[in-house]
Amino acid sequence: MAHQTLLSDLCSVCNNATSKYRCPGCGTRTCSLPCYKRHQTRAQCTGKRDPTKFVKKSSLATPAGIDHDFNYLTSIEREVEKAGRQIEDRGLGPPPPRTGPRKGEISDAQFEAIGVHVIRAPKGLSRQRENKTRRSGRNNTIWTVEWIQPDSGRLLNEVIGHQPIAEAFLHAIGQNPPRPAKKRKRGDNEGPEQAPEGQDASTSQNDVQPNQAFDVAEEQREPAAPGQEGAISSAHPGPHELSGPEPVPPYHYYLLRPRTNTSRHVLIPVPPTSALDQVLCGKTVLEFPTIYVFPGGDLPDGFVLEKQYLESTSPEAKQMTNLLGSVPHPEVDDKASSQHLDSTRILEVLQQDLGGAL
Repeated sequence: MAHQTLLSDLCSVCNNATSKYRCPGCGTRTCSLPCYKRHQTRAQCTGKRDPTKFVKKSSLATPAGIDHDFNYLTSIEREVEKAGRQIEDRGLGPPPPRTGPRKGEISDAQFEAIGVHVIRAPKGLSRQRENKTRRSGRNNTIWTVEWIQPDSGRLLNEVIGHQPIAEAFLHAIGQNPPRPAKKRKRGDNEGPEQAPEGQDASTSQNDVQPNQAFDVAEEQREPAAPGQEGAISSAHPGPHELSGPEPVPPYHYYLLRPRTNTSRHVLIPVPPTSALDQVLCGKTVLEFPTIYVFPGGDLPDGFVLEKQYLESTSPEAKQMTNLLGSVPHPEVDDKASSQHLDSTRILEVLQQDLGGAL
């Protein structure tokens, strides 16, 4: 009896020949390309695999499952490359990235030229976004300054480099800096001018200005008794005796030194009359300077002066240097040095570890 083909193995389109192919989209069995084309026309099938179709766990670790995943990932890469080429051809891509600093932005080389070492914070952090330090049109540096008061908190404002520290802080908190008293002119202390020759004294007195007449009357007044001088002067104060603006309480300013090997804040005393550019020359800042303001001269807990910080760390560094100098350096061959550990290298690593814990 001749071997008969099962109906399930026959082509689902012509039902005459044995099926050899399976449609990737719906799984229909066909025997040839014409039958496959007729199947697509009848069933409106695209013949593409559905990547979201459920696959049994047992079918994932098979060659067919691996091929399915590989083909899916390859098709995604191909579509991405195709879309990128179309964007370039149509000119719809993003503008080229900037290679240099923006207008007014100061580069690291320019900071080094003026003697300031700026540590850049990673992009996206709040300190990096708050930094608005730039160059003005007159080639002046406009700094973003962080003022910190223990009682008032944190304050940010922009300060021109040639502005004094105390004046910049008073502007930041909304106070006007005290102005020096105006000096009186030399002519204010002198008496009335003498009348020219050929002119009556009465005529010269009538031509005297009101301010000069007030001075003449003061001179013609009889001298007061010793006990009444203070009362007269206080009752009629002169223009130079008027009270000026209210005195500003004295503040002490300290520049923060970033990235130190201590848990306390290391501060550098700052003269209040010095310009900001002079204060920052030779210093290191994190994105922009941070200045602490204290009403008194004593530092609270958690703060230390830079001089005290350097004095406390120098003995330990000196001790480690002496320890490294006392280690002998035996002469060994290149082969031996490659096989054995270098004691000098171990001590250098130890110094770095101990230095980071100071």
